[in-house]
Amino acid sequence: WGGGAAVDGDRCCPPPLQKPTPGLTADLQRQQEELERKAAELDRKERELQNAAIGGGATVNNWPPLPSFCPVKACFHHDIKGDIPHDLQKTVTVMYYLWMMSAGVLFFNLLGSLAWFTVNVDMGTHFGLSILWLLLFTPCSFICWYRPVYKAFRSD
Repeated sequence: WGGGAAVDGDRCCPPPLQKPTPGLTADLQRQQEELERKAAELDRKERELQNAAIGGGATVNNWPPLPSFCPVKACFHHDIKGDIPHDLQKTVTVMYYLWMMSAGVLFFNLLGSLAWFTVNVDMGTHFGLSILWLLLFTPCSFICWYRPVYKAFRSD
C-alpha cells in the first residue's frame, strides 16, 4: 500500500517508531534553535514595521547631537543598536569610528596649519584650505560615504 503501514485485514497499523540517534537529535535541536532565532528576528521586524505604520513611519532625527538651545536641529536618524542587525553592528560601529577619525584628522590639519601660519605668515593659503577642507569634506564624507554604508547595513 505504499504508506509504510502494515495492513492486517481491515486494520491499518502505524509503522514502528524508530529511536532517534544522538547525532540526529543534536542536529535537529540546532536546526530548531536556528529557526526560533529567525522567527524572533522576523517578529521583531514585523513589530517595527507595525509601529512605523502606526506612528506614520517618522523616526526622530537625533544626529548630530546638538544642544536644545541651538536653532539648527538634528538632520539624521542614527541608532546603530536599534537599526542595524546584531551581527553587523560591530562593522557599522567601526565604519562610524573611521568617519569620526577622518573628521578628527581634518581638524588636526586645521590646527597644524594654524600653527604653521602663526610661524610663517606666507602659509595663509594652507590655513585657508584647511578650513575649507574641514567645512567641506566632513559633512560631504558623512553624506556621501558613511550614510550610504549605514543605510546598506540597515536594510540588509
